[in-house]
Amino acid sequence: MKLPFFRQLFNTLRRKPETNPFPFTHQPKSVAAFLRSAAQHDVLLNPPVPVPEGARFRLLYDSRICIGCNMCLKVCTAHALEKAPGKKTVRLFRGQCICCGQCMEVCPKGCFSMDDCFMQADSDRYSAALVEE
Repeated sequence: MKLPFFRQLFNTLRRKPETNPFPFTHQPKSVAAFLRSAAQHDVLLNPPVPVPEGARFRLLYDSRICIGCNMCLKVCTAHALEKAPGKKTVRLFRGQCICCGQCMEVCPKGCFSMDDCFMQADSDRYSAALVEE
């Protein structure tokens, strides 16, 4: 009996991580002292990482032009869209969206678009900031 899962598991455990480690080693001992030093330009700050051209980070939904065809609901593999109760529009759960863009391709009215904002974290996946109607 072959068990390919175990071979893949052992190979994965032997490899180095593919991502960068979280920079706890670079964390300052005192955040207040670091901010004072930064205000006086005594520390070197890393510049922000540039956003690549055409990057897909956050899905936007314009409910004003939605006709309620629900084609987006049929193609959303992440189940980030659901029919809004009592309306012809949909409800978008950004915490579940994988930004694949299938809803943008299938929408006949162009209700969906992507922007370059990637700072959309929240402790509650159903907060008002991550749900759009």
